[in-house]
Amino acid sequence: MSHRISGALAVLALACGLARAQTVEHVVVFGVDGLAARAIDKSRAPNMVRLMERGSWTLRARSVIPTVSSPNWSALIAGAGPDFTGVTSNDWQPNKFEIAPFCHDGANHPPTIFGVIRKAKPALKTALFTDWPDFVRLVEPLAASKVFSQPDDAGAVVRQAASYLIGDRPTLLFIHVDNVDHAGHQSGWFSPKYLMAVHTADDALGSVLAAIDKAGLAASTVVLLVADHGGHDAKHGAMQQSDIEVPWIAMGPGVPSNREIKSPVSVTQTAPTIAAWLGLPANDCWVARPVAGAMGGLR
Repeated sequence: MSHRISGALAVLALACGLARAQTVEHVVVFGVDGLAARAIDKSRAPNMVRLMERGSWTLRARSVIPTVSSPNWSALIAGAGPDFTGVTSNDWQPNKFEIAPFCHDGANHPPTIFGVIRKAKPALKTALFTDWPDFVRLVEPLAASKVFSQPDDAGAVVRQAASYLIGDRPTLLFIHVDNVDHAGHQSGWFSPKYLMAVHTADDALGSVLAAIDKAGLAASTVVLLVADHGGHDAKHGAMQQSDIEVPWIAMGPGVPSNREIKSPVSVTQTAPTIAAWLGLPANDCWVARPVAGAMGGLR
């Protein structure tokens, strides 16, 4: 065999090895309710900073209006804002709404990333763990393989999620914690108690990262930190920069390291990006596109 051919084979083997190493098989989303973008700079929460240093990030991602929880968590998992999803307020219910969803599952749920995965590959496992029970109503019934809700107990939610991650190795694990939002409403955004709550959420994120390592999934898992809205004083929902700017931070195979995403990012781009990482088609009713700055190197 000539040196030229053997060299070409070596390059091909290296390329194939890199492609395998960059394949995403799992996505873990860690959603922190009420986490304003500026809170990361102010708190310097170590695990959140670690994600930024090892991944791609922006602290200028935009929530949808109104900057309240239900419209934005829906936007995150359904690839569109309230004008398409119909989730216009925290009062939304599948049988109680002012604007009908542009697309729905027959029970007025807009199509979410959970439903897309279930439709494309029914054998894959997906899970939602939350300490805010109202989150559950945003997902199509039976779309997620596992749903766990423990009201106002983020610690229990994270422990259960970590255990499920290690034992069941889901394709998509979505963890939602509400303690930061509670602290903002009780003591004010950016108050000492609020920043303490950010560190508590950061410790929970650290537990999830440790579980990923324990399960041996780090090489095939993208971790994504997201939030629904920020806040000001002891409230949110206003037309203010601190309410609408949230962090969007991704780390994992194929995601560029230590890169600030300079292009505009909307929370609506989350579901399409997750689908792209997993190599799945986006739903036609998702009007958002994947975050290009978090896709480099993926095949």
